[in-house]
Amino acid sequence: MKKLFFLLSVFLSINALCQEESDRMVESKFYLRPEIEAIRNYAAYINFGYQVFPNYSIGAGIGYSFDYSGSVYDIEYCEIMPFTVNNRFYLTNSELRFFVDLRIGYIFGLLTGFHDNRELKLFKVGNFYGSLYPGLNYKKWDFGINLIFYEFAPSNYGNLSRFIPCLKFGYNITL
Repeated sequence: MKKLFFLLSVFLSINALCQEESDRMVESKFYLRPEIEAIRNYAAYINFGYQVFPNYSIGAGIGYSFDYSGSVYDIEYCEIMPFTVNNRFYLTNSELRFFVDLRIGYIFGLLTGFHDNRELKLFKVGNFYGSLYPGLNYKKWDFGINLIFYEFAPSNYGNLSRFIPCLKFGYNITL
C-alpha cells in the first residue's frame, strides 16, 4: 500500500510538471484549508500549503480523527493525530475542478478496546498514515470521498491496519 501511494505521487507529480509553459504562468499563492469528514469516523484537519502551478499544490497538515468503527482485537475506538505532507493534483482547469489529494505521513494514536478479555490501551507514535482523496472543487469548496489507510504495530498484539472510506468537505482560504 505504501508503494502504491509513492508511485501514484511520482506519476501525478510528473504529469503536473509536464503541463505547457503557459499553464504555469498563473499567480501562485499560499492557502489554508480547514476540512471535516464523517461516516465511519469523525475528523477535522487543517492544511497549509502553496499552489505551485494551476494544477498542483503541495502543503502540510495536522488533524484529529475519532474512529469508532471497530476492527481487529475488538477495538472500541481509536483516536489518531496525523501529521501529513499533502500533494493535490487538479485534473481540469474549469470552475468545477476534479482533483486527487494524496497525503502521506505519520500518526500519534490511542487505541482503546479489549483483547483476550483484557483492557487494551495503547499509545503509539510514528506509524504510517496515507490518504487518497478524489473529489470536486467548486469555487472555494471541496467535496469528495477520503480513503484513509493507517497502521499501528502494537508489539503484543500483532499488526493492526485500518482502511476507512468517509465523506470529506473542505473550504479553501487564499492567504
